[in-house]
Amino acid sequence: MARKQPRDEFRKYKKSGHPAYIFEKVGDEFRFLGITHSKIDKGTTNSELEKNPDPEDNGTAYIKTKSEQDKQNRFGEAKKKWKFHPNDKKKVAKIIKSNKKRSAPSKSRK
Repeated sequence: MARKQPRDEFRKYKKSGHPAYIFEKVGDEFRFLGITHSKIDKGTTNSELEKNPDPEDNGTAYIKTKSEQDKQNRFGEAKKKWKFHPNDKKKVAKIIKSNKKRSAPSKSRK
């Protein structure tokens, strides 16, 4: 089993075009939470963030409540100036903790 390495970065997910918050690296894959402007995605209600992590976007941002896992090469470069508001950090930590209780997908989607 691949060693898990904690991460704390934002990158663009090439597959969807949306930004992603990467919280863990497992082998050659990232575990992440998607960030969007949509309140509901694929029938699942996303969690509203207090402040958009993108410093250049004042629109309302939401974070997906289910983590995903995909290969590193499906992500762009790290976004340096992006960060969570302190209140959002607590919310995101809670989402990550609840996702770690469930097992992450073992294989990436094709």
